[in-house]
Amino acid sequence: MWQFIPETGRSYGLRIGPNVNSTAPDAVDDRLDWLKATKAAAAYIKAIYATNAQASGLLVIASYNWGEGRVIRLLKDMPENPRDRNFWKFVEQYRDRMPKETYGYVLNIVAAAAIGENPRVFDIQIDNPLKR
Repeated sequence: MWQFIPETGRSYGLRIGPNVNSTAPDAVDDRLDWLKATKAAAAYIKAIYATNAQASGLLVIASYNWGEGRVIRLLKDMPENPRDRNFWKFVEQYRDRMPKETYGYVLNIVAAAAIGENPRVFDIQIDNPLKR
């Protein structure tokens, strides 16, 4: 679910199974264990929030997808002020470097959040379960 690459998975305590280079299911690979992988993902996202990406939740999401090292290196050339160092300014400056997958990943999260706020606006006939 969280699509950890082996190196990052190991860094966050996940056991990588012997079928790592295969498309075959791997019962001992913790990346396929929903609970373990979710806990590792939460720890990873928390760690990214402790970096220079913290100025923007969207930069944290981009860092999760593209790798925090890549994003952090590029952020060093941006202004310190969080108003000038956010995802949209980052895209303005580095769109040619950012993979299309990462750009799409962030925008999909934004879209899901917007839909989740009021699904009926988007003709989805459910109510927001968090608004009670």
